[in-house]
Amino acid sequence: MDKSKSTSHANFYALSRTQTIQKYAYMKYLPMLGRPMKRTLMVDDNVRSFPLNPRHGIKIDSFEPDDHLMQYFARKFHDSGVRKPINTIHAEMLGDGLDEIKSELNRLASDSALLDILPMLRAVAALGPNDDVSRELDH
Repeated sequence: MDKSKSTSHANFYALSRTQTIQKYAYMKYLPMLGRPMKRTLMVDDNVRSFPLNPRHGIKIDSFEPDDHLMQYFARKFHDSGVRKPINTIHAEMLGDGLDEIKSELNRLASDSALLDILPMLRAVAALGPNDDVSRELDH
């Protein structure tokens, strides 16, 4: 195996509100991870996450599923008393909402925010363990 192409040195972390600085409107502060900054990047849809780490942030478009639609169908399934696996439920039970589900699934399927940055993320993952990953953002 070609060690120069290995991504075993790449780690992925999810930063949530608990790893932010509340005093600064919940900005993300990457040194809190305890990782070397030259090896750390952040992908986020909120520009307020970046001011404390401007050279280490990749802004993407928001991914916002329709929570109201999901809650509506969760209630519908719960209220129906159906205890079958989801793939055996008939379309008639969903009624008029079936078109809404199809529309929402099509909208979510067309979301390409992460796919758009995939080539850059691959380039970052292919860097050596001593390379500064933030320099990849300069390209």
